[in-house]
Amino acid sequence: MKKFFILFVTIFFVQVAFSQAKTPLDEAHSRLEKELDEKTLREIDSLETKDDMILYHHSIGMYIRNNYGLWKADSELCRYLLELGFRHPDDMSNAILESFWCKRHGVEYDLDAEIKKYAEYWDKALAWENEEKERYRKAQDFIKNNMVEITFSANNAPTLSLPSRTMETECRLRIRYLCKNNNGVYASVRKKLGDKNGNGIYGSMPYQIDLKSNTIKAIECPLLDEIMSSVQINDVLWIYGKKGKTGKLVSIQKGKTKTVPLPSDKGDPSLGIYSGDLIAVYSQNIYRLTGSTKWTKIFSSKNDFPNSSVPPMIYDDILYIRDEGLHESSKSLWLIDLKSHKMEEFYKKTGLVGSYGPRWENNYSYSLDKNENLYVTAGDGSSPTSLIRHSKTGTFEFLIYDGTIRGKKIPNFDVLAVNATDDYVLLAGQSGLFKLTGNTLSPIVYFKNTRQLIPQKNGSNYHWGWDPSDILELSTDDYLISGTFGGTYRIKKTNGQWEIIMIE
Repeated sequence: MKKFFILFVTIFFVQVAFSQAKTPLDEAHSRLEKELDEKTLREIDSLETKDDMILYHHSIGMYIRNNYGLWKADSELCRYLLELGFRHPDDMSNAILESFWCKRHGVEYDLDAEIKKYAEYWDKALAWENEEKERYRKAQDFIKNNMVEITFSANNAPTLSLPSRTMETECRLRIRYLCKNNNGVYASVRKKLGDKNGNGIYGSMPYQIDLKSNTIKAIECPLLDEIMSSVQINDVLWIYGKKGKTGKLVSIQKGKTKTVPLPSDKGDPSLGIYSGDLIAVYSQNIYRLTGSTKWTKIFSSKNDFPNSSVPPMIYDDILYIRDEGLHESSKSLWLIDLKSHKMEEFYKKTGLVGSYGPRWENNYSYSLDKNENLYVTAGDGSSPTSLIRHSKTGTFEFLIYDGTIRGKKIPNFDVLAVNATDDYVLLAGQSGLFKLTGNTLSPIVYFKNTRQLIPQKNGSNYHWGWDPSDILELSTDDYLISGTFGGTYRIKKTNGQWEIIMIE
């Protein structure tokens, strides 16, 4: 009996000892209490819930991940958490931080529930990743089956160096649209009007390019205090802006300026083009001006239209709007079918964009040919670029895919800007100006010095990349090319010699 009592007592104290033994998680808490200063501990004690510990994910959390051996599973703590069911160091550090808060506040931490939550997340993530891989595989098959047989015809095209830019000569006007007029070339320049939901709201300022002096100058309108949108249609320049707080529409034709009644006084319209007529695109309504004063509502939507400084254009009952994206990225082309009321982004229309590529959210430029085939560039100056042709029948053809023709890399080539003429398609990128005639791609000129460190007024340098976004053919062997980040150049052949001229 005595032996049994001694055995019972021994077992009891062993169980108590085990129940009170510190786990590696407890030891992590003790270590934190020693390593964190009093100020940080008081901050943690002042937080209302454990969820607030996410504030320390990139500070204390990063310290834990890097110094507690969570990345290489070379610590007892990491092995312990892995055995419990954790899979990622981010989740481990969050659990350590949250349970640390609970310990200091005398609150129970449901470790099992947290493990289950993270497990469910990673199971869903894995399933999504597998779906993405399958989507990517199908996308590659789709692209391969719809690649056009293009031939790259290399020739002795000259290389032109973009003039180096200084504070005195730099022209940062971000021209979004070019068209010829009686006096030279009209240029629509991006203007920031404000912000909405974290994104910029943009309008367009009217400028005139003098082809004799190769200079650019703002077009002023005395009837307005502020210009918000503009577009050139045939020989008429249309300008919308404010006089005081009142919106006004002004037309300028052959030097004569007059005001034209607006179709609505609700909101500010973006001015665009429809078969030689002016359109006013409001947030959810589109009006067309026929004659001098007759407005007709041609479309209404329950959703807001995207904002753009590129003039909205309608072709064959499709409204094209190229939005301004975010910080010169993710500039998406929108197609709004005025008959079916369907509004969708071009890259989603292809069904090819995802985390495994192709990454085609960024559409710098688009153009339609005489048969209303739509040409769209995809990609940007820092990633492979592509050229897609979308027909009226809905088919997609891939002329250039990630800088390749049927998988073969084109040397010294990228495509950001496109302009489809009646006989060929002009393409421009950081590398040069090219012509696509039928199924033959050939260089006109190559470019160099397109990325420059430009002196700023504060003494620093700005790493400027050009990224062409619009091309205008003035005549044979005479072109204007504008850049997304500013900079407009004239590429011209005179007496058999090519030259590049900065428009200032």
